[in-house]
Amino acid sequence: MAIPAPTKTDIVNSIWRSLATSTNYTGSRTEGIIPALVEAFATEQSRWWGVLRDLEQQSSVFTASGVGLDALGANLGVTRRPSLAANTYGSVPSIKFTNSGGSEVTIPGGTRLWSKDYPQTAFFTVEGITLTAGTSGFVHARASEIGESYNVPINYINRHSGGVAGVTVTNVLGIGNGSSVESDGAYRERLIRSFQSRYTFNANTCDALLRGIPGIKDVLIVEKTGAFDAIVVPNNLTETSTVVEIAQNILDENTPIGVRPTALGPVLKLVDVSVTLTFVAGAQGREEIRSLIKSQIASLIEALPIETGQGGSFLYVEQLKGIVNSTDRSISSGVVTLRINNSLPIQTGTIRAGFGEKFTPGVVLVQ
Repeated sequence: MAIPAPTKTDIVNSIWRSLATSTNYTGSRTEGIIPALVEAFATEQSRWWGVLRDLEQQSSVFTASGVGLDALGANLGVTRRPSLAANTYGSVPSIKFTNSGGSEVTIPGGTRLWSKDYPQTAFFTVEGITLTAGTSGFVHARASEIGESYNVPINYINRHSGGVAGVTVTNVLGIGNGSSVESDGAYRERLIRSFQSRYTFNANTCDALLRGIPGIKDVLIVEKTGAFDAIVVPNNLTETSTVVEIAQNILDENTPIGVRPTALGPVLKLVDVSVTLTFVAGAQGREEIRSLIKSQIASLIEALPIETGQGGSFLYVEQLKGIVNSTDRSISSGVVTLRINNSLPIQTGTIRAGFGEKFTPGVVLVQ
């Protein structure tokens, strides 16, 4: 309960009453050294009461502001949402360049992108791309400035600074994630909502929250005392660090006070596969067959889920052999050899992932 702060007049009157009671002082209250000391003491006390009032306001989530609100949020484990530039991270690359010309072209990283209707709202590619004649390719891009105004819909972009004739550009997905620094009011509301949600937040709601992020295909929640780890598996494992950062921001924004979340990428188990084929005499289309087997094996490994502790993520070597031997009748036999994280060659048996591990295809060689 807050203690009402006295006015300076109340403080002066209190001092005079104390003097009268403890010293029997009956002199002037307007002239001399005693009135001057009373005034000085009252001024100092009034200043300290102001300091206490400010401390009280900055100690309550309902009245704190600025750095005081930041300090409260940090102590409660909910930080202010930072400013972000809109970008295409967290999903597949969605800036599409199409080369309608008759020769190969290269679009360098850092190429400026914009809409002809709003040229001041610009984006820049974060990687280069080379396109042969008549082909299309995709890259990521990032807004030139921070803020929500750079969150744009599908097909917003239609101009680029690549300087190459016959090359068009568009965004096949909306560009989002842009935001300004969170205001005191929005931050305060989120802190209060986070505190109120502490009784309803659990592993299931966290799992559903993360699976709603574009670019995430699998989630594993590891519960701990007062904390949890959220292992996220992106569609494209090369973008793991970016997706983990987005997931961490989402968790920080939505996790209730008193719970410490950590977003992590999976522990990858690199699977190198070597397949040696023997064809029947006169077999046709050997390269196409090799390419098909390579694609099927890579897809099978990529589709395996993250291991949750239930034993559901494993590689059965005989299953890979089955793919090889059933792909085409012109294959008379096939030898399949696996290496897990550069292990010794494996040609039989079952390889299981450990808890939180994810198989991912490395070099798949079919010869």
